[in-house]
This record gives sequence, C-alpha cells and structure tokens, in this order.
Amino acid sequence: MSAQKNWLRRVWSGDGAANKNWLIVLLLLLVILLSGRLAFLEYYELLPEKAYQQVLAADNLHDYNEFISKYSGTIYDRDARYYRDRKVFYDAKKAGTFEAYQDFLDKYPNSEWYDTVRHYRDKYVFDAARKINTFEVYQDFMDKHPQSDWYDKARYYRDYEVLKLAKSRRSLIAILWFMDNYPKSAWLDNANFYLKRQFGFEDVTAAKMHLSAEILWRLDAACRAVIAPIRPN
Repeated sequence: MSAQKNWLRRVWSGDGAANKNWLIVLLLLLVILLSGRLAFLEYYELLPEKAYQQVLAADNLHDYNEFISKYSGTIYDRDARYYRDRKVFYDAKKAGTFEAYQDFLDKYPNSEWYDTVRHYRDKYVFDAARKINTFEVYQDFMDKHPQSDWYDKARYYRDYEVLKLAKSRRSLIAILWFMDNYPKSAWLDNANFYLKRQFGFEDVTAAKMHLSAEILWRLDAACRAVIAPIRPN
C-alpha cells in the first residue's frame, strides 16, 4: 500500500507533466469503461424489464411478438411467450371456432398452452359430432383424435349407436356380431340383457349353439353388410 502511495507522490510531485497527463488518460479510460458497463447493464437488465412491464400492460399480440423478437434469450423471454400464447388462446376461445383453435395449434406447437387448446379444439369437434349423432361421425372423431380427452366419450356414443342399429334389425346375428366385436363396450351388459329378453338366451354361447354351422360361418360377413361401415376398436 505504501509503495502505491509513493508512486502517486512521484507522479504528482515532480516527475513532469507527461506523467500527470498519462495518469489523467488512465482515469478517463476507467470512466469510459465504467460508463460502458453501466450502459450494458441498462440495456440487458433495465430496458427489458421496463419493456416487459409495458407489454404486459398493453396485452396485445403485436407488442408481445415485438418484445420476443427484440429481447429473445433474456430472463423475460419465457414469460412473454407464456402471456402471448395465453392472449392468443383467449382470443381463440372467444371466437369459439375450429379454425381459431387449429390455427393456434399450428402456430405454437411448443406452447405451454398447447394441451389446453387441443382440449378445447377436440371438445368443439366432439360437440359437433354429438349434434349429428351417428356412429360414422364418432368413428371419424376417434380416428382423427386418438389422444383426445374426449376419446372415451366418443367411443361410448359410437358403441351405443352401433348397438341401437343392431337392435333395430331384430336379428340374433346382428346382436351376436356386436357382442363379438365390442367385448369391452360399456353397452355389453345391455346387449346381454337384450339377447335374453328378445331371444331367450342366457349368454352368447347358448345363442351360438342354437345357430347352424352355416349361419355361424356367415355371421361376420352378413353383419358387416347390415351394419357396415363399422370398425370396432
């Protein structure tokens, strides 16, 4: 410490103006470096924070996208994307159309809101299927949305429509076909009850024993012709 003080005394006491000028230059450089550091901190820490608060207050898609483009990689990037996607989801929900939900899913496949939007998209499609209420539209829903939260409900109503059609034929073959091809259906007990009430058989085995070998051989083909196009899952 004493050596540093002695050096400073020599600089200011009589080593000449050149040494003093040299020290002034060093001090100026130090000021410039500190100013640059402060400017850096202001840009990368203070400005993004201020801009982020302004974007949240505005809450519109254009400002969110502009912020994300300008401040990508900052500590506010993820939150800005979250609120941007939430805004788009709320707009899609307000529109309440398939196109609005699907547009979100196409544009933001990595969004934290993706599963929520898919749930609402699938609900919209399922509600439309319920209005038509045929086994074809339920089957189409199941084919296109196998991971949907509404898949099991679609299968439930699909099976009901198939059984209803089988009953309308008043055919033992049609009922047996349903029971063979939908062994896990929620409507299987109902089909068993119908088999007993309508045809007097306690179970499928007894009903099949009643049929001739030729009818058994033609069972599947005949029912597919009657109830087609049904594709059990």
